[in-house]
Amino acid sequence: MMRLAIATSSLLASGCVSLENVNFYGGVGKVWTLSSIDGAPAPAGTDLRIGHLGALSGHSGCNTWQAKDTSVYPWFEVETISTTLTACPEQAAEQEFYEALKAMTIAEVVGETLILSTIEGREMLFKSVSGETSAR
Repeated sequence: MMRLAIATSSLLASGCVSLENVNFYGGVGKVWTLSSIDGAPAPAGTDLRIGHLGALSGHSGCNTWQAKDTSVYPWFEVETISTTLTACPEQAAEQEFYEALKAMTIAEVVGETLILSTIEGREMLFKSVSGETSAR
């Protein structure tokens, strides 16, 4: 039993075992359009794309962004978000989106709905338009 624990720890530490995140559970390959943040309507043009190995990207109004989900499903964790730096009137809404995304800790895919949430009750609700997939 001890050998199994040591072998498993070694594999995880070496990166030989990939940890499953939201992309393994129906999230990958779709364009997820943000519907709401904490029940309030979302800024227009805000979306999320989930790639392989936790890659995240999307639009946040007038800028594009990239990040990485570094957790294991159903958990969700984004530490750093890289964005383009186009100045626009939607910058306050974009900043709210980025801060909310970094606060989320739980991911759930239910059909064409992606729910990112926290144990404190915060929530981001995304919808995938049927047949709409990422071209990136």
